[in-house]
Amino acid sequence: MADLLKTKSIEHGKSTFVLDLLKHRNGKKYVRILQSIEGVKQARILINPEILNDLISQLKLFSEEANSTYIQTQHEEQVSKIVSYYLKGVSAKDLAMQFDCSKEEIEMTLRNKGITVVERKPPHYGRRRKPN
Repeated sequence: MADLLKTKSIEHGKSTFVLDLLKHRNGKKYVRILQSIEGVKQARILINPEILNDLISQLKLFSEEANSTYIQTQHEEQVSKIVSYYLKGVSAKDLAMQFDCSKEEIEMTLRNKGITVVERKPPHYGRRRKPN
């Protein structure tokens, strides 16, 4: 049997992770991770602390890669919104304000998508000169 030294619970969506630091009767400590989804026990992992640092390093690398994929997906969604709004008549200046970037970045994004950027000025309504 093992003695429980510390415990920490992390909830995310439907999953709950319980992290335990245990001390085995032979004196060695180890980490136990329990995962349950919607209250049903799903998985249990016992980790030797000697490998814990390597495991954490690898998990961080996986996390960075997974997050960069998420950021790339978010970027593509943002680009499609920029294109859609621009084609509906929203100016590059207004899009820059909305998406918190420069007008030049908006124009570059549009050009990269094959869209010709034009200067949109309101029509000038003034008095016309009469010919002499």
